[in-house]
Amino acid sequence: MRWSRFSSARRRRDVSEAGNVLVVRRVIPVPRDEVFAAWLDPANRAQWMRPGDVTKATVEVDARVGGKFRIVMIHGAEVKNTGASI
Repeated sequence: MRWSRFSSARRRRDVSEAGNVLVVRRVIPVPRDEVFAAWLDPANRAQWMRPGDVTKATVEVDARVGGKFRIVMIHGAEVKNTGASI
């Protein structure tokens, strides 16, 4: 899969009236099944999760219901993001 195809993705941000909720949507010009497959593949997801000044990202994914995910991005400091699939 070539992620350079996603560089032209259109982004839109919406902020709630209260100003405390941010929704980020990304329209990617690729079939949904390819995006879904890429999201489940740790190597591809690590590429996806490297915005701006991130020098390295590692990803662990267990995509089963209740399965855990862990994303670690390096911005000079280590930033961890963990959760579970629902």
